[in-house]
Amino acid sequence: MDKGTGMPQINIGNNLMLYALHYISQPKYQVAYIQLAHQFLKSGLQKFVYEQYRDDVLARVQAIEKNYGQYLEYKFLREDFEENTNEKDYLEWCIKHELCLNPLSNLDIRLASSKDDIVLNGNIETEFVELFENIKDDFVFSRYQFYQSFNSKHSKQQKKSAFSSAYAIFDKLAYLINGIFQLNIKNDRVAFNRIWYKNLDKNKGLSNTFTESRNLMLRALYWASKDIYTNEEGFKNLIEPKAKEISAIRNYIEHKSFDFGTRTEDNFTFRIPEQEFDECLFSVLDLVRECIIYLSCATQIKENITK
Repeated sequence: MDKGTGMPQINIGNNLMLYALHYISQPKYQVAYIQLAHQFLKSGLQKFVYEQYRDDVLARVQAIEKNYGQYLEYKFLREDFEENTNEKDYLEWCIKHELCLNPLSNLDIRLASSKDDIVLNGNIETEFVELFENIKDDFVFSRYQFYQSFNSKHSKQQKKSAFSSAYAIFDKLAYLINGIFQLNIKNDRVAFNRIWYKNLDKNKGLSNTFTESRNLMLRALYWASKDIYTNEEGFKNLIEPKAKEISAIRNYIEHKSFDFGTRTEDNFTFRIPEQEFDECLFSVLDLVRECIIYLSCATQIKENITK
């Protein structure tokens, strides 16, 4: 038996099963998560596990094999996870940078998916589904513009366009959260980093809608919102180290002048090295993707609670 502890693998397996059964509804992704959960649990049992836990874990593995045996035997087809396109280099780039809109692409390279088929779950009004699809389209546009910019004579403009389009998605997500979870905030006051608070005022604390909710993915969205910098008290101490830089880039692109070059900043123009800009844009795209997936999961949890 491997002398290392098996608890890390067991904990991962438990979380994967939780995710499969409660957070996602698309069958192929549920099957993928169940398969991976089973593999992690069995792998953990090959290492050292305290006897008081071993029997429980073994029983869990046996329950998975009994209840989901047919799923464990399923062999995925290429079309399950691959987009039908001739742009293989683009899809490989998306997978490499974990920028595909599905809950699997950054989970396990053996099951990497290039599809953008994340959905809202449950009985969702048509207008919200349409906005969600629009958000996905905006994300894919931004991602593709960024990809193309590395081999384009219009590289600078494509990168700035990708940045603006991606950053604008945050407030669109806020509109969706406001509507789906019935926060009753007037649309002209909706902002992604404010919708969580009573009367949109951080000093008044979190809204009861969130503090009393059992929806863990709403909490994930709340913590993601803390990566959005605003030059106001209460919104400056953030988790993302690039947040202030990202906010400055967005402000100069939208309202002033932004360029690549040696770092300089004045009242009208902000310049930074192109590599640093690329790192910031990757961070924005990554955060937007996370939020889109969190929102999809939140609607599944909402449906589960309703039932």
